[in-house]
Amino acid sequence: MALGVRRMATRKAIVRTLPAVETLGGVTFICSDKTGTLTEGKMGAAELWTSDGTAYGFTESTSLDPNKGDVTLKDSAGGAPKVLGKTLSDIPAQMLISLMVSSLCNNSSVVQDSEADASTVNVETSDAEKATVWKGIGDPTEVALVVAAQKAGFPKSYFQDLGYTRIFEQAFDSERKVMSVVYKAPLDTNSPQGNHYEFVLAKGAPEEILNRCVGYLPPVAPGAVSSPLDILKSSEVDLTNPITEEFYDLVSEASGSMADNGLRVLGLSYKRVKVNGGQMEGESIGEGLDDINKDKEQKEAAPSTYKPTDVDLLTAANVAAQGDDDDEEEIPPGYAESDLVFLGLIGLIDPAREGVQNSVRICKEAGITVVMITGDHIKTASAIAKELGILGEGGRAIKGEELDLLSDQAIADLKPFPNVFARVSPDNKLKLVTALKSRGESVAMTGDGVNGMCPKVQGDVGLMMCHIIPPFVSVTNDLVLLCACMLRCTCYQGSQCWCSHGYCRNRHHQAGCRHCSGK
Repeated sequence: MALGVRRMATRKAIVRTLPAVETLGGVTFICSDKTGTLTEGKMGAAELWTSDGTAYGFTESTSLDPNKGDVTLKDSAGGAPKVLGKTLSDIPAQMLISLMVSSLCNNSSVVQDSEADASTVNVETSDAEKATVWKGIGDPTEVALVVAAQKAGFPKSYFQDLGYTRIFEQAFDSERKVMSVVYKAPLDTNSPQGNHYEFVLAKGAPEEILNRCVGYLPPVAPGAVSSPLDILKSSEVDLTNPITEEFYDLVSEASGSMADNGLRVLGLSYKRVKVNGGQMEGESIGEGLDDINKDKEQKEAAPSTYKPTDVDLLTAANVAAQGDDDDEEEIPPGYAESDLVFLGLIGLIDPAREGVQNSVRICKEAGITVVMITGDHIKTASAIAKELGILGEGGRAIKGEELDLLSDQAIADLKPFPNVFARVSPDNKLKLVTALKSRGESVAMTGDGVNGMCPKVQGDVGLMMCHIIPPFVSVTNDLVLLCACMLRCTCYQGSQCWCSHGYCRNRHHQAGCRHCSGK
């Protein structure tokens, strides 16, 4: 077995615990993450649908070079798409604000570097300058959104040069499925009070964004605003329409159409915030951070006649020494992810990883059931699963919210057992692994991120696919795959050490993996 582990290491499959090799040979279920494991993790914006019913496309979407590719206006009659210009006067207001959300509600970036880095999201060599590469820094989904705005001619630097400054953020989490940021515009020199305005930009799961919206941005008539960016001003006339059942159905249809094509779909929205300088009133405009801090200081301030006691002084000294852990950050009402205005949907393409379809076929022939677990929409997950052969005829897909209603035993008794689990949380993954083990299955949990840490600990074998090993690997993973394949070489090499299927020893990828062998 030790010799087999050594052979696996030469194929870029690092075994951290020796018994895991034996367990791997007896695995009956592989629960795999989708993005970056079953797919390449090199995303690109493919489509943009705005709230006025207009559809746009992106050319060379997976290229990180901002000079390659354009945004096109799709012809509803099926004609040739029209390439749009890259100036403020060339694009509609809905598209500009949507691209603004993509660019600014984002913590990733695309930079130019002289050396390729193995840890980058994507690397491309320019034809003109072979030493120049473009690399994405951050989450692949956010990198794709940044690139989409760049190809349209409105990178993050464009808005930063205009003076827009981020002042608040609510990070994305798997429960809310939404991320939002608050930006402050530069002072209005034309206003006697010297006011500035603020606005919220939010992106996330389409259904979550839509449920938080009270209106949408209809077609903006020419001359309604001097600039599309003025739509974000709280001093301007409200141009939005209230959301109706017909509009809700229209968005759901557009989102479903993108998901059926295997695209990861995100909803985009915004909200105007009350002007702090002028203290403007408005039912639909919330209060900003300046007002909250001012009220908080007034509440916390002690009366001028109050004399602190020895206990007060001692308490203050302890708080200063230990840090004030009880004072959680308060979210201003105006910054809440509610009463939003819907802008549109953006669909991201994430191609299936080469060789995965064949790997899934081999696993099935060896008696191993492959299950996809993802946070994507159920239609997106099903489309990719069908392409890879995971979801066959008569197969079943289920959502995480349905798992919440079932006990572990009820999940274990599902017939037919689902091959696709969509919109799942880390808790759902842990519940699924526990249910499978309760019915006697040997479960391997694999992925490339931190969301599967607890399920990997609970599973019989934890595997991670990565190029650089992060710190948490030592706690959660028994095997680490440093190649771009899904168990192709690991199953084969592991079966040389120990295999309970019999099939693997003779037929499991006799030629090995070309990604690992360097061919």
